[in-house]
Amino acid sequence: MVRLRALDAVMTRRSPRSLGIAALAISHLAACATSPYLSSATRDGTFVNRGYGLVVNLDDDSDWRIVAEGDPAVPWTQWPQRIDGALDLDADGELEREELTSYEAPTLRLISQTSTAVRIDVNVTIVPTAEGDLKIDRLLRARQPSETARWQRLTVRPGHDAWLGWCPDCEAPEDRLVALIDHQNYRAEAGLRRQLVELQLFAPELQPRHRAMLEAVLQRIYLTSGSDSAEG
Repeated sequence: MVRLRALDAVMTRRSPRSLGIAALAISHLAACATSPYLSSATRDGTFVNRGYGLVVNLDDDSDWRIVAEGDPAVPWTQWPQRIDGALDLDADGELEREELTSYEAPTLRLISQTSTAVRIDVNVTIVPTAEGDLKIDRLLRARQPSETARWQRLTVRPGHDAWLGWCPDCEAPEDRLVALIDHQNYRAEAGLRRQLVELQLFAPELQPRHRAMLEAVLQRIYLTSGSDSAEG
């Protein structure tokens, strides 16, 4: 189980007020540094998260708009939340003080250009090393959106596969459409690691066109190997 290690023994012996000041200082230092896990977007609609090696190439013709913190076009409750905390950067299954950084949740949020009730959230999960060699079937089973959903393998383009979890024929259709991409051998701060890129499309009532919209976004995703070159 992922856990956050306690501060060192010296800090635990200090007064509550000192502990509070120390905690604020750590948070401030993490926030002030430019974190690669804070995303950016260019004017032409290209989304980049250097920490996860995630690039989404949207353009003016896309059905989606990128939602950023402070976006006046959407309610503040829809803005991605900035978090100053720890990520399991070395994939050892533990969160440590040295892994304090800043990141966003979700990593990327897209709102439909035609209906603000339809959105896609993109999140990246760092797979612990203990699970790094598991077959994708086991990882998918642990992340199945519901008991009725079934995973379908999609070839978005040659060498670029995704898994789609949905049950359109169920009596009570799902309220979200889920897709996963297995990003292996990503060269990160502490060495190679495995990541799962998860896309969730939410809509009041899922329809076949929503699947087509999600697949179109999948085609615009590029994953880097940890360098500047992107893998399609």
